[in-house]
Amino acid sequence: MSETPCSPPIKRGKFLESWKINRPWLRYDSTQNLMFCDICIRAQVTNVFTTGCDMFKKEAVTKHEKRTGDNSHAKATQATTISTAMVRARETALSKNKIAIISAMKNVYFAARNNMPNCLIPKLHELCIDQGASQLRDLAVDSRTTYTHNQSIQEFQQSIAGVIEDRLLDRVRESGFFSVMIDESSDVSVHQNLVLYIRYLSESLGRLDAKTSFMGIRQLASANSNSIREEVVKILSDKGLEISNLVGIATDGASVMTGCKAGVVKQLKDLSPSLLSTHCIAHRLALSCGGAADQIPYLVKFQEILNSLYKYFHNSPKNTAKLESIQSILNSSSLKMKEVFHTRWLSFEGAVDAVVKTYPSLLSVFLEEKSAKALSLHKPLSCYKFLYCAHFLSDVLKQLCFLCKQFQRSDIDFSSVNPLLHSTVSVLERLRDSKDGTVLSSFLQQAPSSPSVDSSGLCTFDFKGHCIRDSSKQRAEAVSACEKFVSGVIANLRDRFVSEGDGKVMSALCSIFDPSFISSTIPPSQETLTTLSDFLQKCSFSNSEDLCSEVVGFHEFVRHVGSSAGLASVKDIAQFSFRHSSVYPVVGYLGRRLLVLPVSTVDCERGFSRQNLIKTDLRNSLKIESLSNIMMIALEGPTSESFPFEDAFSKWASVKTRRIL
Repeated sequence: MSETPCSPPIKRGKFLESWKINRPWLRYDSTQNLMFCDICIRAQVTNVFTTGCDMFKKEAVTKHEKRTGDNSHAKATQATTISTAMVRARETALSKNKIAIISAMKNVYFAARNNMPNCLIPKLHELCIDQGASQLRDLAVDSRTTYTHNQSIQEFQQSIAGVIEDRLLDRVRESGFFSVMIDESSDVSVHQNLVLYIRYLSESLGRLDAKTSFMGIRQLASANSNSIREEVVKILSDKGLEISNLVGIATDGASVMTGCKAGVVKQLKDLSPSLLSTHCIAHRLALSCGGAADQIPYLVKFQEILNSLYKYFHNSPKNTAKLESIQSILNSSSLKMKEVFHTRWLSFEGAVDAVVKTYPSLLSVFLEEKSAKALSLHKPLSCYKFLYCAHFLSDVLKQLCFLCKQFQRSDIDFSSVNPLLHSTVSVLERLRDSKDGTVLSSFLQQAPSSPSVDSSGLCTFDFKGHCIRDSSKQRAEAVSACEKFVSGVIANLRDRFVSEGDGKVMSALCSIFDPSFISSTIPPSQETLTTLSDFLQKCSFSNSEDLCSEVVGFHEFVRHVGSSAGLASVKDIAQFSFRHSSVYPVVGYLGRRLLVLPVSTVDCERGFSRQNLIKTDLRNSLKIESLSNIMMIALEGPTSESFPFEDAFSKWASVKTRRIL
């Protein structure tokens, strides 16, 4: 039987690393024992080096490298080079367009921070281009797509405000507990708007500090309690904030807000039973002063006189020029008359101060004018009663305005209210009883101690070159009116700042963190502990039965470390309780809630002031969404240098497909 000889096996050799020199495209896969060409694979051509070559000879590599044709290495190299160039060109174009968008966003940011209307932003772009900022030229894709029209600007504002809001909400969520401050007001287009600020805790280096930030403004279809409550809940829901973490609310005290049956606060408490409400302390102060003045007929007339003075000069350039001329001649203070408002009785301080400092000039203007209106103003001003009240009120209102400014601080907390209030009441009582105010004392030194009859048989005296009518009756009525006013203010302050309802809980919270109370070694009263225990049950706090023992132990701990830890205030001790909440969980829990409680709505008033700077008569059609975005940028945005425009660009680009990209 004959045997057929077998074909000898093909010798395929092995891959040598030296073949890869100057051939970065050559790749050897040891698991498959095959050679590949990365360039051909990227170009999606079909040849032996894309499926895998097992002929391990240098000749195979060089032939592949030199081969020509549609599926050759040379063709793949050419296609890859073109593709790479196109990618680089696109990346360059995208980079230029991104720079253009970010530059436009910076101008939009600047305009929002400075209350500039959107219609000026294209002009601002042109100005920047004239100054050499050529990157803004790349905003224009074509004649129809320029990203300078109003809708594009609004989208920029929305993206910028969105970045600011996202960072704010992250801080609020980290805080856990938060409070809100709400108020409503009308804008220039006679729409009723609700503004909402949020107060939260920001931790830094183990210390908790309360921060207040603008959260949003919404238009109300109806300014009733149901509409306001629905809008508040909707805002919190849209921001992803749990209403169960809402621990405090501050309002202006209007019945729609605080009504006991269906007010906004009552409806929110139904949703969050542990919610504590506060009537704004600045509003309470203004109501205390206004209510006291309304009970005294002469002070009502006094207000009318001040407003008549304001109108006399404000409505007449001639009269204003004459006043300024006389002030210049007499070298007296160059102050303008100020309008006073019944709802803001503390605005009297500036008006009274202007009258006292420019009094000789005022009388000189009226005497020189000699018109019926001028003489009708000269008569009530040139009497002892007016002068005494003006100088007395100047001293009193300075103290009340100082208190009002303290109450309007953004960082004020509940623990500071009573000390400020009590110190002001003490000063008012001294001014009422001793009559030793700086301004009043100066007047009394220049006026005679008692009425005296002149050569004409009239009771007059000279004051700064002017004849002033005087009588015992005037003096008695002036002193009585001023004393009644101060007594009324003090009584109103005590009535309006009494600790009852939620105020009782806040007072109890303050008492367990009061350093003077802790240092006295007196244990908390049973009433305080009962109030806090009931409050903890509303909060559904599990360890409320440990309250008494924990408070006693915490106070003992504070007494031992207080001097070395610098615990000098209620706020310091509340923050200290947070740092040791693992040991004193109940006290730490109460301390956090106390720190985040709001005491006023002055930030809402500042928000409305900003609203009125943005939405003016010339911008009365501004939509509420745009207004909210601009206010977010203006009120909460950092400086332009520290704002992350890259994040704003990413947010803007992700909303929809952009032609410029």
